[in-house]
Amino acid sequence: MPGAAGGADSGQEGFTPAQVLEGIDRFLRYAGYEVLPPSPLNGVRPDFHARRQDGNSTYGVVGLVGQGWGEAPEAIARLAAMKSVLGEAADYILLFPPVSEYETIEFLLQEKGRWYFGLKEQGVTVWLCNPQRETVTNLLGYPRDESFSHYFVNLARMSFDAYISRRLAPLLQEEEDY
Repeated sequence: MPGAAGGADSGQEGFTPAQVLEGIDRFLRYAGYEVLPPSPLNGVRPDFHARRQDGNSTYGVVGLVGQGWGEAPEAIARLAAMKSVLGEAADYILLFPPVSEYETIEFLLQEKGRWYFGLKEQGVTVWLCNPQRETVTNLLGYPRDESFSHYFVNLARMSFDAYISRRLAPLLQEEEDY
């Protein structure tokens, strides 16, 4: 899936967490969110926290910024701790700068999709933020606030979720055949 997530072939690597945070702050404000000061949730401080009121509905996002998939297992656990406080009142975002598509696929497929299914089970959404291009791509999962669809850049013809599911299907079928 070349170009699906603005990954390694995009030539955009090496953004600092501070640059990514500035980028997500601009994105959330542009999408109509009020950026809140991140305060600890169950002893874990999110890197960013925002909400948007739309009539009788309130949408919230809390998230953590990582530099790559090696940080994902700890981030998933930290987001789960936040979810134990906010429940379904927020979307839980794991935010990376553009990351290698190859590393993304390898990480999500390892151990028959252990981390892919873990992200899905915890309701974690993965976004990629390119501060230089001022874009955010929704890579995995999807937030409850459908208005985000107007703001994400989506470079894929097929969702990355669908792609990973298709790649995992034969591995899971082999397991069932035993």
